[in-house]
Amino acid sequence: MPKIPTFEAQVRPTAEVPGVKTSFQVPVTNDVFIKAQSLISNYYIKEKEEEAKLKAIDYENKALPKLYEVYDKYKNNPFPTDAADGFQREGRQVIDNFINENLSNENRFVQRAVSTKLGANLTQLNLATIKSSRDAMEKNSERVDKDWDSGLVSKMGTIPNFIESGQAYNESAEYVNNKYMGDPYTKKIKLDEKFKIIDTFAMIKDSKSSEQFLQKLKENPELYKNADVNLKSQLIFQAQEDSKKNTDGIMIYDKFTKGVDPIIGTNADKKETLETVEKIAMQKVYSPEKSEAQLFVEVDNSFRGVGRLAPSYQSILKQGVASGTLGGKPTQTALKALDIADAADQQGRLDEYTTNEELKFYRSYLAARKILGKEKAEAYEMAVNAKDKAIKLSSLPLYERKRESTLKDIRSEFSNVKSTNVSELLAYSESLFDLYIANGIDPDKAQKEVIKNMKSDTIEIDNYRYLKRDIHPFKSIGGMDEIKPVKEFIIKKYLPEEDPKDFYLKHTGAGTFNIYHRTQMHTYYTDNGDPLIFNYNQMVKIKEEMTSKKTKEIIKETIESQSKKQEGRIRSLESQTTIP
Repeated sequence: MPKIPTFEAQVRPTAEVPGVKTSFQVPVTNDVFIKAQSLISNYYIKEKEEEAKLKAIDYENKALPKLYEVYDKYKNNPFPTDAADGFQREGRQVIDNFINENLSNENRFVQRAVSTKLGANLTQLNLATIKSSRDAMEKNSERVDKDWDSGLVSKMGTIPNFIESGQAYNESAEYVNNKYMGDPYTKKIKLDEKFKIIDTFAMIKDSKSSEQFLQKLKENPELYKNADVNLKSQLIFQAQEDSKKNTDGIMIYDKFTKGVDPIIGTNADKKETLETVEKIAMQKVYSPEKSEAQLFVEVDNSFRGVGRLAPSYQSILKQGVASGTLGGKPTQTALKALDIADAADQQGRLDEYTTNEELKFYRSYLAARKILGKEKAEAYEMAVNAKDKAIKLSSLPLYERKRESTLKDIRSEFSNVKSTNVSELLAYSESLFDLYIANGIDPDKAQKEVIKNMKSDTIEIDNYRYLKRDIHPFKSIGGMDEIKPVKEFIIKKYLPEEDPKDFYLKHTGAGTFNIYHRTQMHTYYTDNGDPLIFNYNQMVKIKEEMTSKKTKEIIKETIESQSKKQEGRIRSLESQTTIP
């Protein structure tokens, strides 16, 4: 606080008359009075200002939350001009309203102090709003760029020739020119970024075919010039490695198809090599119209001649057992595995592609599907239930005795009719028995049901036991009665020196009709190296050819018969005219 002013007289009484009171007084001048009044006034003003400062701090603390609410409203606005104008307008309104509502009873010192403080806060927060808005604008610009880049990648992946036609580059240039007009430096940087995305995408896409990728670079070394340099080097190196592997793989694939295994006992005898061979085999046989089962059979044909297995199919069959159900239904992985297992079983390869536990599982599924006629989902569920329960029950003496007794009866039943596929029938019988036991059927009843199912749900034709629920495809050749005649026609046409009795016709899970030798469970080939495998359309044509040939034979026989009858009539007439 300022000191209270004190005053000192400028004159003093004389010493001649000490102790005597006089009526004489020294007059106070106007200058002295004005100076004293000014000092008092200044003290009062300073005191009010100090009081105003203290009150202004308190009012500032009350008003600031409202100003920060306005700041929060505009700080993320990605347009700085709009953000600043909006903040200034609403912030000033907040200050005016606060002063009117809270300071109406305060003196002008307090009002001026509060207004000054809040004005300073308004200025500071406005600068903060502009900075924050500019940051938001930058982030928004980056987001817009990323969204545009994502759209560009999507177009490059879906629109044919989008890159090759130059459309990707043109659209990128137009986007950058429109967004960054007036800023040539930024424009160049952004355009380079877009072109880098395009060239990198094209490079990765082309590198999936090693040979074509390397050939393109050989023809045009400047290709993909905007792409990531390090990635380009990596892809070229990888392509060179893959190209060598692919060249070696093609050689191995060709040898495999001829029954020769060139990698046995070498460093190349590993899973990676077999994966390359499988990839080549798939490239050669793939068609979108073919089912998973058909592709498996055709790919496996490249391996079975040398006793090898296609690695990916081993993996798929393993996953099919482990994948379980989704919403009570088999997963897509399981469904794919079930189709492949069916085809592998019909090719006699299921036991090679699976472990004992996996084989038992798929056998149970196939038994439920083909013998009991269950739908895929129900058959799969029965197999899942049987998998764990059958293992526990298999060690029980009663179970073992009944199981062996059942198989003995089945073997005896079908050996008497010399069925070519007795081993297949025994495998189904074993799986059926396990299914019944696992689902709570008494062993004695299970034995009777298995024998009953195998007798009633299979049919003997041409010394081969066909499953009744697996014969629908033979309608393409006129039904089950046509199996033997069609087989004989095929053998006579393609293997004229062979005895048709040594062969049988079978429909595979891959949707093809195969000719097998009774002593060799693999695809049979003609002398020209063509496999005796026929699809549905080919079987229809074979049947039409048979019908046409038979019709011609009937016509020929009819003509010959009529010719003979005519000759007989002529001779009869001639004999009558020569009689005297």
